[in-house]
Amino acid sequence: MVQNPIEVIEAYRRKLGPTFTFYFGGMRRTIISADPAFIKHVLQDNQANYHKSDIQVKRMGEFQGQGLLNSHGDHWLRQRRFLSMGFTRSRLRELWPLQCEVLQHFMAAFAVAAEKQPLDIREQMVTFTLRTVGKSLFGRSMLDSELEKLGDAISKIQAFIVRQIVQPYKITWYRLSGQTERFQEIRREADQIVRDYVQLRRQRGESAADLLQQIIDTPQAGSGEYLDDEQTIVELLQLLVAGNETSSNSLSW
Repeated sequence: MVQNPIEVIEAYRRKLGPTFTFYFGGMRRTIISADPAFIKHVLQDNQANYHKSDIQVKRMGEFQGQGLLNSHGDHWLRQRRFLSMGFTRSRLRELWPLQCEVLQHFMAAFAVAAEKQPLDIREQMVTFTLRTVGKSLFGRSMLDSELEKLGDAISKIQAFIVRQIVQPYKITWYRLSGQTERFQEIRREADQIVRDYVQLRRQRGESAADLLQQIIDTPQAGSGEYLDDEQTIVELLQLLVAGNETSSNSLSW
């Protein structure tokens, strides 16, 4: 289950049908579904009746903070409305030249590499989407090497979160053995990369056509308050996680 959860879940799906109950680590009761109607009922038609699970709120929150991906209720709604302003048609048009630039550079390197040997397309799509999402969030100033460090940190932390989900009986041991702290240090290093960019942008007072600038410049509706540095870091990294993973998987398929 730790090495290939999809293979295990797919075996149960073939045996039990599209929706079934599964106990992660023999402890945590979970409903798993591949039924579009069931998923639509939970996520769209009746989403107000369902809260995000402890897997998202606690396990992910421990390493990713409390942002749009792992919050619910009023806090989630406020953050969703706030962040959605960065994805209006006019804002996306401003990002288009930058994204085209990333695509052109990537395809040039991809063409050269593909002439030499077969390539793992998912690895290539992860690289492409990481740069596209990263540059859309932070602008041209963020180096590819820094984005790769963020991507590597995200991959390691997510793998550790999965281990905690499928083996919940080991969570205490992970803490006692120092493994949890080791991954927290990886998280802190990733946070610092983003923090440096947030603080530098505030200090310089520059304007840029990226989502970081949108977050810095936009007060929250109702309170009129601006996000502080730490919440800005949380939201930016969660957008990087969500945008990179989902997009790279879709492009690979």
